Amino acid sequence: MGFDDTELTFHKQPLPIQGLAEVGECWQVRGTFRGSQKQFIIGFLKEDLQGQKFFSYAAQGAHPSTLESFMIDERRITLDLMLLYTVQRLNGQKMVGA
Repeated sequence: MGFDDTELTFHKQPLPIQGLAEVGECWQVRGTFRGSQKQFIIGFLKEDLQGQKFFSYAAQGAHPSTLESFMIDERRITLDLMLLYTVQRLNGQKMVGA
């Protein structure tokens, strides 16, 4: 599906999106694949898996520029469910597949 060279990191750091410095640091899962040409971020605004989460992505080596809400209607969050939602988002942006 295009995830042969995926690298995932988990850090607490500022958002890499211009104009959002006031948010401060938050926990983020950052993923890169296809030679680091495609990337995504799943961020947690609170240190709580059930709290607000966001999703951001970028392609062709660009930096992420927008935040989208992520898993806002889910009451029970599991790793499998987060993986499913992430793949769905990436597929919706045509970032995975042939």
